[in-house]
Amino acid sequence: MSYKSIGIQRIRSERGNMVTMTALIGGVLVVVLVVAFCFYMLLAEQNRGQSKVDKSAMQLAKDFNAGDRVGQINNMVARNRELVYVSRQSVDMASAKNLAAWGPLASYMLDEARSSAALVDKERKDQIKLSLKDARDFAMQHNMKVDDEKAEFSLPWWRTYDTQVGEISVGAIKDVESNVLNTDVYPELRDFDREKKYFQKGSNLYMGGINAKLPSPDEDLDFHFAALPAPVDGTISPARLVNGDAFKPGAVIFQEQKNVDRTPVDLPTAVQVVEQMPVSALSDKNKDDVRIGSVAASTGAVPPPE
Repeated sequence: MSYKSIGIQRIRSERGNMVTMTALIGGVLVVVLVVAFCFYMLLAEQNRGQSKVDKSAMQLAKDFNAGDRVGQINNMVARNRELVYVSRQSVDMASAKNLAAWGPLASYMLDEARSSAALVDKERKDQIKLSLKDARDFAMQHNMKVDDEKAEFSLPWWRTYDTQVGEISVGAIKDVESNVLNTDVYPELRDFDREKKYFQKGSNLYMGGINAKLPSPDEDLDFHFAALPAPVDGTISPARLVNGDAFKPGAVIFQEQKNVDRTPVDLPTAVQVVEQMPVSALSDKNKDDVRIGSVAASTGAVPPPE
């Protein structure tokens, strides 16, 4: 074989190797581009799902303090607590000074005050049930409207579907006080509250999420204060999305797309919603859920009437 023939074969071999290498690199590049495109679309769909979850959380959070019902309950609890305390003082004073004519009246007023404390706490619990019912109804109605067979975004090898509410937790935002001021109208009660650390020294607001028990013999009564931002210079705190780390859970009331029979101790003023976005690859049989969560806080308290 001549040197010329050998050179031609070598050139053809090198060209063949180059074509093979180019085809291989081109194939890898196509695969990388497809994977990158799918990842981009997954992020885009997740952002779309996040927007829906944020909207759900905000709607639920706004409903919690609709009409300032949490703020009003907090104020009723505070006023009733003071009434029981003052009524007890009247009974003790009548007994100490042997005021026989005033003793029965003072005892009657104390019984009325204690009975009203039970009524206020019952109303508070009824408001908790109402908030939970509204949240559960929202989840069920939301999921009923979702067509889990219809893809929101579709490619030959990849599909995403509408989000469904999978879990709802109610609670409050950490380190938020109540909207009620602890005043010095009753100095002995204020001293007791200071000793029990029932209020924040700087703001003089009762702490949120506490049961401000009275001294004996009225320690059997409950006076729960929900965490709710107080108005600042007449400005009401708006409902808002918050970081998940700031959420203080009270109870999971909806899980695995079903109602859960749990009740928080305090009126809920924040909510965590987790929705599931089904994603299928290659076949509708290969569905996996992408979990997307959001936390929102309710509106703050309305300024008290002047």
